[in-house]
Amino acid sequence: MELVSSIAISPSGTAVTVGGGYLYVFVYHPTAIRRYNLDTLALVDNTQISSVSSNDIRGAVYSDGLVYGAYYSGAYVLKVDYAAGLITPVARANGNMLHAVTTDANYVYFIMANGYRDKYTKGGLSLATRYYSSDARTRTCSGAVISGRYLYTANSMTPGAFTKINLDTLETVANLSFPTVINNRCNDVSIIGDHLYSPMYMAPGKIAKVDLSNFTQEGVTVTTLPLGAGNNENTNPERCLAVGGYLYVQCRTSPNSIIKVDPNTMQIVDTIWHADLGSFVQCRGLAYADGYLYSLTNTRLAKIYVGGDEPAVQSYSFVIGGDL
Repeated sequence: MELVSSIAISPSGTAVTVGGGYLYVFVYHPTAIRRYNLDTLALVDNTQISSVSSNDIRGAVYSDGLVYGAYYSGAYVLKVDYAAGLITPVARANGNMLHAVTTDANYVYFIMANGYRDKYTKGGLSLATRYYSSDARTRTCSGAVISGRYLYTANSMTPGAFTKINLDTLETVANLSFPTVINNRCNDVSIIGDHLYSPMYMAPGKIAKVDLSNFTQEGVTVTTLPLGAGNNENTNPERCLAVGGYLYVQCRTSPNSIIKVDPNTMQIVDTIWHADLGSFVQCRGLAYADGYLYSLTNTRLAKIYVGGDEPAVQSYSFVIGGDL
């Protein structure tokens, strides 16, 4: 990895996504969406979002020319259409904190803290399916990713837990709670091949690996990360993204770091530990385009050369508490 450039973000960055030749960053307070040049990180435009302007957007995804956002504490989902010059907020009947947003070919999925799961049509953003789960293990979702006909969430609770969800009905297929000896929450989720990966916010940091063909406690392995030469650059892992067969993880430390993990050996193969990533500030997510990784924290937006191909599966989400 090579840190290419970095810029300060003010007000606080909250979510990042990429598509259509631009990098999109949501900021808060006041709430706005910004477009950045992918090559230079130069600001293209800044559009303030008047609806529920005092609430931040912590989930973002780009798809088919549109940017979808999830308000953290406002009872809205959001669609941004740059071509039409429109920002469309859609009120949710069962509003609560939105904890994750992800998308497939036809729908956008929003996961809420009160147990509701909503599926909206792309483009029109009309509600297609709503499901309510009363199971406490499915609450406080801190990440969502789709693989096949299922949606998987990492749940920010103690001990950590994952949920497997039917994409058609949004009903729970299976819940997986960690053994009580693994007494830490999960902060985000990515999939590489037939395994799910989740960073665990703690010191020293840990990464959980789940065999999707054995979605039970027996299918979970947890790797403790070494502290590193600085004795803290691999602590408090928060956000992750799979690119080119590797797992990239943002760590909230001092200064912040990004680690590259080989999923086969679960060993760290590269690290960037630099003040230009921020210094002990919340990690807000990673995005990837054309060989470059883009890292957003509360205070910095950074461009890192990593090479590799476009990731087959991407997770756009956020973590509460120790967040994402």
